[in-house]
Amino acid sequence: IIRKKLPISSIRIKKFCANTMFEPANIKQTDFIAPVAIEEGIARTVKYEFTDKKNSHDILFYTE
Repeated sequence: IIRKKLPISSIRIKKFCANTMFEPANIKQTDFIAPVAIEEGIARTVKYEFTDKKNSHDILFYTE
């Protein structure tokens, strides 16, 4: 309609609105072992997303 490519897609909106909670008790029934503690994972994510970005155009993420 407007002939512009928008950075927001219906898939992104659906993922944003989706319930992303999980039941931790179910994970205990598997052999999953977290590679890092949750605190370390959050710290790494924040550092990557907000301080270490050099050129966001070099990063490509694929979605469903």
